[in-house]
Amino acid sequence: MRFFIPLLLSLLPLKSLAVLPTASIDLKTPSSPVQTLLASQASFGAILPMTAGANPELTPAFSPSDDALLCGTSYSSESNKIYSEKTVVLIPRGVCSFEQKVINAQFLGAEGVIIYGTLGSRYTWNETSSSQDFPVDKHDYDCDYGETEIDSTALSLNPYDSSTNDDLLGDGSNDLCVVGNNDFNSKCASRRCLLTGKENKDSNGMMQACCAWDLHIWLWNDPSVQESYPNDRVNIPAIYITMEEFSTIKTAMSSGGATLTMYARYRSSYNVSAIVVWAVGVFVCWLASYLSASEYRNYNKDRGVSDAAPLYTELINNPGASNNNQDGELSVETSSPPVTEQLEATSSDAASPTPYHRQESYNDETLELRWQDAIIFLVFSSASLFILFFFKLYSVVKVMYGFGCSGALMQVIVLPLYIWISTRCSKHKTNGSAPNTKVLFTFLDEPVTLVNIFALITSYGIGITWIIVGFTASDPSIILFYWVLQDIMGACMCITFLGLIRLNSIKVASILLTAAFFYDIFFVFITPYFFQKSIMITVATSGGPPTADPTWCEKYPSDAGCQGGDPLPMLFTIPRLGDYQGGASLLGLGDVVLPGLLLSLACRLD
Repeated sequence: MRFFIPLLLSLLPLKSLAVLPTASIDLKTPSSPVQTLLASQASFGAILPMTAGANPELTPAFSPSDDALLCGTSYSSESNKIYSEKTVVLIPRGVCSFEQKVINAQFLGAEGVIIYGTLGSRYTWNETSSSQDFPVDKHDYDCDYGETEIDSTALSLNPYDSSTNDDLLGDGSNDLCVVGNNDFNSKCASRRCLLTGKENKDSNGMMQACCAWDLHIWLWNDPSVQESYPNDRVNIPAIYITMEEFSTIKTAMSSGGATLTMYARYRSSYNVSAIVVWAVGVFVCWLASYLSASEYRNYNKDRGVSDAAPLYTELINNPGASNNNQDGELSVETSSPPVTEQLEATSSDAASPTPYHRQESYNDETLELRWQDAIIFLVFSSASLFILFFFKLYSVVKVMYGFGCSGALMQVIVLPLYIWISTRCSKHKTNGSAPNTKVLFTFLDEPVTLVNIFALITSYGIGITWIIVGFTASDPSIILFYWVLQDIMGACMCITFLGLIRLNSIKVASILLTAAFFYDIFFVFITPYFFQKSIMITVATSGGPPTADPTWCEKYPSDAGCQGGDPLPMLFTIPRLGDYQGGASLLGLGDVVLPGLLLSLACRLD
């Protein structure tokens, strides 16, 4: 059970964040253990080294009481340093830009800045109309996550006073959000509310309030600051924390002796997943090529031939004894294992040859690829890309691929496994035949056994489950069941493809691989000049990256503007190992099967 529960949890979809915290804060106090908080970094200033040991411990301090927002313009490098060494200043968000706050703190002697979110930063005072502008629905708050009514006469409005109102509308002892709705905190993750400006006409002074968003944001730079201070640059680190995290630091500071250590979250310098997915691709390419020549090895084994190379040499020197295709090229592929007559004549048991019984396998039927077929293949591939690009049939492709892989999964893994199990079980029986030999009926002139039915139900059941997860999970690529099964089905598809489609000429292989080389160049690098987008990249990412703002997608990942960027499943995927920012290393199946065609030819010739 202790192993089953973590495995089950790994199969569940997890929330994907658009703006990931890239920094951490270790908060230390004499009376409590170290607490680690997450933070987002700024696009300006010093870059934090990774790990806490590479950064100094800083003493937190608040911004000056006479300029709490630190938005004044009178500061300069000549200003008096009011902060001692190794001090990090906590500054509330609002009014001026982030970079303006940070450079002012730097002028005052701070060695780091932490900007924290506030409810007051969501309100603005309109000087022109002398009226209060309230927060914006969905952008600042969402009533679906918590709604209440607050007596606005208990607050200091017109303009909004953050110093008194924030404590009344937050997670405090006098929380007005809970007064109007006792279940508010159970629904609202931030446990804070914002006034919407909508008054209740039936109740004097009562105003609607909704759950406030409290998420990390990215600290953008301000070009006007660089213009105002041409000789000064921000050279101290700056990070952003949420209102909840600020409350934690504020509580620790009130107990005395609190210190902070800011550092960048660890990321490996090497992408181990890229090496793993490369190894997976190489292994699948070798395995598929090796299995594609299984008929040849089995035939030689049954005939007692350990080395058929002399026979191929004789066949090449005497083309008249071989089968030639319509282009006059040597074909080493026939409907049965090759050069039967020569093998029988030279084998040790030629006088009484053992009849060869062709065994049923995934590659019973094969298709020889000629150079004309190679060109037609690329033409149809090009047409498919254009159709997907203009008509955006990405969901249809995912469904078709899922069902196609289910069939490959059955032929390569499930059916052979069930036949092996039924054969093993039949050995314990004294009478009767194995279940796989009992033909129930025929379909398209093919016998159908009970094992076939079980394999069909299992394979397509797994495939349909994979399709459902892919369409219902917000980020299926992080679900263990989804990406592992996708890799397994992709490997089965490669094995099936190379068992069915075969090259029998170096000439055809050269034409195919050369044409595929220019095919990739055209659709990746040339098409943007004609269609403003790379057709290959757009199709491969299901329409391109999301168009909505990243912070909006963090709140509403299922929104239409946040969709896209998810690669089509015709590839191997390995999530980035040890990387908190997520992502995956990808390898397309085409990069496996195209060189695999040449390897398959070499393997069959060997």
